[in-house]
Amino acid sequence: MGLYRHGIRFRSGMCYNTLSGIQVRDAMITYVSPVGNESSIGDAYEKLMSSKFSTLPVVDQEGKMKGMVSLSDFYESDAWKNLGLKSQVHNFLGVEEMVKPARVSLRPEMNLETALSNMSDEEFVPVIEDGGRYAGLLVKNDLVNLYNKEVVKKAFRRRY
Repeated sequence: MGLYRHGIRFRSGMCYNTLSGIQVRDAMITYVSPVGNESSIGDAYEKLMSSKFSTLPVVDQEGKMKGMVSLSDFYESDAWKNLGLKSQVHNFLGVEEMVKPARVSLRPEMNLETALSNMSDEEFVPVIEDGGRYAGLLVKNDLVNLYNKEVVKKAFRRRY
């Protein structure tokens, strides 16, 4: 009852007036540099290991989204398993063989309520601009943290 007085209305366990007022572009992260589709699998693996993410977007030379590559893709690859981590062959095999299409993608102008319902079980979802260009990643954990901050902010806002 106290949250209702502060303008927070819950429906189906969600504070819908908080999420619907924030756009994806305001919550996405843009500092994740994607893997180029011309990269070798060795380079792509090093980029994944140096990032804090288990999945990275793959883009072409114009920045258009081609798909996603994840650590599990490397561990499922026969070439990766058979040759071992230190093999020089990894510098000659292209990452395009491992790229999987993104199951879900979002638009920067979507609100977070719609984005969260579209994300379903995905932890990392690429944000795609007009023309198919990669704009950033929306990370579900970041979204949950942002949601919690907004709810707390609204709950403790004093109205005079």
